[in-house]
Amino acid sequence: MLDRDRFGFPLDSRVCIERFVEYLLRPLQAEHQVKVYLVTFDSPAVQAWTEALNPEIVTLLDPKVGNQITTFTRGLQDVYAHNPDLDCIIAVRFDLLYLKPFNEWGVKLSRDQIVFPWREYRHYWRDHKRVGDAIHIVGKNAVPAFFNALQSMGLLRHHMHLLYYIVTLVYPNLSFIDDGFWDSNTVFNNPECFNPIYQLCNRPRLDIPPGNLNMVIPEIQGPD
Repeated sequence: MLDRDRFGFPLDSRVCIERFVEYLLRPLQAEHQVKVYLVTFDSPAVQAWTEALNPEIVTLLDPKVGNQITTFTRGLQDVYAHNPDLDCIIAVRFDLLYLKPFNEWGVKLSRDQIVFPWREYRHYWRDHKRVGDAIHIVGKNAVPAFFNALQSMGLLRHHMHLLYYIVTLVYPNLSFIDDGFWDSNTVFNNPECFNPIYQLCNRPRLDIPPGNLNMVIPEIQGPD
């Protein structure tokens, strides 16, 4: 919540609190009974988020052994253990600056479905069904399948971009917030990066991928 991201850019998630409340929490509270669970690593930002969201439970993970998969897994465990009658879980990251409120996302909450943000680059989708990793909406009846997929992904790698590839093998009711191809990092200057839901709070736009990514994505490089 307060550190440097994998690109080396400073990250202070406290700048995201206002939009989180205005664009996500309040629209949901206007239509539903909402309970908030905070699962993260300890940092000076935790107090500010706690004061703003008044969560049911705050769970602080060990950064030495934690990663995105373990964070989402623990969050599911906390929520489901304390709310077995829940209808839906909306799991999001702290570093998102939302561009439009939840009630304009076009998502109808359901106990039966799993909603991913969008397909990532066409190149990634063709190869292995890669999807956005920052927002997941999981209905009550889909929680076991989603949890088992997280466990499988945890054995394979430490990010959630391939989660659709696993879940679709065992759970049929999958959909997307937006049906386009967008980048979750919102860091490059290609139109495929301008996703419609959020931008990351600390990412300056780059013309080409930084060297530490060690990859070339044809759709964002343009002609030689």
